[in-house]
Amino acid sequence: MERPAYGKTWNFKVGSLIFGLTIIISVMYWGGELEKMFHNSITYNTLIIFCTITGAVSGIFYALKDKPLLGIIPGAVGGAGSFVAFDYYTEMFHRTTVLEIEAALVCLAGGLPGLILYFILSKIFGTKKVAE
Repeated sequence: MERPAYGKTWNFKVGSLIFGLTIIISVMYWGGELEKMFHNSITYNTLIIFCTITGAVSGIFYALKDKPLLGIIPGAVGGAGSFVAFDYYTEMFHRTTVLEIEAALVCLAGGLPGLILYFILSKIFGTKKVAE
């Protein structure tokens, strides 16, 4: 049985959707919408924890076909990294407006350490192909 192409499986799509929450949360925090929604009761640390958890869950979905637990740590690193990278980027460059593509690219760049970690761990601990 042949494996479907990368990105065509349901677990990849669900993992991407869940990881997209970190980008949405980052932009909503920066724009001030979260303070309005939660009446200033949500803290920066809470958002980092939330993005870490959503990243870990998305990592599980990405690695679901091989070893689901292999994706937890890289997903958590990527989720927290995307939130912190966007916050750092907007503060460092004193941004008052951000394009959607700009926000997405900054968050994806912040998630790269998690992606690199996933590929390293999958090479070390991933499933080995058995010769038939």
